[in-house]
Amino acid sequence: MSCLSCFCLQIGNPLLEFNTDANSPAEYWWSHGLISDATFENLTSVCNSSEIFRQEVIRGGPLSPACDAVANQFEREVPGHLINQYDVTLDVCLSSVEAQSFQLRKTVKIDVCIGDETVTYFNRPDVQEALHARVTNWTICSNGGVLEYDMKNHEIPMLPVLGDLVKSGIRVLIYSGDQDSIIPLTSTRTLVNGLARDLGLQTNVPYRVWVQEKQVAGWTQVYSDALSYATIRGAGHEAPISQPKRSLLLFTSFLRGKPLPKALISGNLRSFQGVFRPNHGGLDIGGDQDSIIPLTSTRTLVNGLAEDLGLQTNVPYRVWFEEKQVVGRTQVYSDALSYATIRGAGHKAPISQPDRSLLLFTSFLTGMPLPKA
Repeated sequence: MSCLSCFCLQIGNPLLEFNTDANSPAEYWWSHGLISDATFENLTSVCNSSEIFRQEVIRGGPLSPACDAVANQFEREVPGHLINQYDVTLDVCLSSVEAQSFQLRKTVKIDVCIGDETVTYFNRPDVQEALHARVTNWTICSNGGVLEYDMKNHEIPMLPVLGDLVKSGIRVLIYSGDQDSIIPLTSTRTLVNGLARDLGLQTNVPYRVWVQEKQVAGWTQVYSDALSYATIRGAGHEAPISQPKRSLLLFTSFLRGKPLPKALISGNLRSFQGVFRPNHGGLDIGGDQDSIIPLTSTRTLVNGLAEDLGLQTNVPYRVWFEEKQVVGRTQVYSDALSYATIRGAGHKAPISQPDRSLLLFTSFLTGMPLPKA
């Protein structure tokens, strides 16, 4: 049944249950190399993200000493002005001069300055006049004089609301951009699975890939043709910005009541030949998009090797740069053993990120530290 003859609801990267959604970014950050093992451990055992948000934003008070230390440690590894947590693969907006210089040498598919440009546009007097708007200082998230958000509402669970909608016959699709670290797909998928179980829904479309133009565009699962979950590959928190075509296909398929396109199966799909083929070289490297040898295992093993050798960390886990953009993380032990990630790189890093791989190689070869912020 299409949504043209009934009611339906599609929501993306939603906050469904505060504690689950607020705490799941820690594992996402860790698995994508944004934070060190030590920071991940502190976020899970000393003070978690939900408690930091609750103390600082909801209660509006200062952080406890323990939470303040964890928050500062996180900020050192994931500087807010250098990392786009809404899409961890995207660069950040540079100043106009730097951005022009950067874009002359690079083909930029996504305008990473769209937020700044939107603010500038809506604050133009002629635009406000054309919209018949009250003259104001417009901001993207206004919480002063225009819209007053009660931060305590973050803790109101939305799953019961979605459950009531499904039980009333309204089809619901919940989707995630898989590069969003604010509301990671892991928490949303887990909560949707739990909701389906609580409602007694059965899986009628098992977890599978969906495609666009013969390329995998994401994954999907459907429960009793009433509740659906999908991911959009390569998309961030605001999926239509980074993946407009895939977002549109997801939307139109759901609107028409059509299943998401399947892949054409041919040949033997069981291809695990590369499972134990690590990256090579004197420097231990992890491409953060590699699922064959994930950075999490390499980093943990390198940390263990350093401990066994009695090496001390002389360069704490930090970001490194190319052309004023974060291109990975690195840690050095006693100037003898080093570990680094390359942002946006796969198993064969020089293919997907040649410039970043070359900078890493030449820096290591010449004994120079990787560039800092």
